[in-house]
Amino acid sequence: MVKIIAIDGLDGSGKSTFCRKYVSYLKDLNLHTRKNEKVYIESFHLPDYETPTGLKIKENLKSGNINYHENAFMNMLNMKEFFAKHTERWESNKNTIVVLDRYILSTLLYSLPFIEEKDLFYMEFKNKQLEYALPNPDLQVYFYCDKFIQEERLQRRSNLEVFEKNKILNKIHDHSRYINKSFSNKHTEVITLPSHFLDNKYWYEINNVKKTSGITGTSL
Repeated sequence: MVKIIAIDGLDGSGKSTFCRKYVSYLKDLNLHTRKNEKVYIESFHLPDYETPTGLKIKENLKSGNINYHENAFMNMLNMKEFFAKHTERWESNKNTIVVLDRYILSTLLYSLPFIEEKDLFYMEFKNKQLEYALPNPDLQVYFYCDKFIQEERLQRRSNLEVFEKNKILNKIHDHSRYINKSFSNKHTEVITLPSHFLDNKYWYEINNVKKTSGITGTSL
């Protein structure tokens, strides 16, 4: 059975770094099922820029002229296209763990703070998830990042100016914890990890956290 692990959070919080190390960690485990069948590990970054909607999303992000309502549902459609590309392969080999760098929660993080009718938007958002048959992740990991840490990291990437220009950094931080709590439900276990765990000196502790938090073992 295919298991989906979604890694979401703010830009600069350490999602991609964690994904790389976590995927490497899972592969090193050489996991097998109880029937001694090999478990395959795959990882992807969303949006999928190789799809038609992905190209449009990339173009919008570069221009900086973003309609957040439209962009959110374009990201949802992009996820639908992404799953359409891979589902057939996963159905033929169901012993697969798929690690996603960004998924549904990230789309909410970067859209909901800028929508006026939030309750209506959230209802539309969840309905679109059902319409597109986007699965809830089996495990949701969310990285929260203090604003000063995020600013420092984005400054090193030279894209802090874009965030400041669009005045989105403060809004995203104001809403991030609320969105995280709202997204958590009986189908999804949300594990919040402070971004400072991504420093190399904390990596050994992260391994210990995995063994006790349910990120590995029975949750897979």
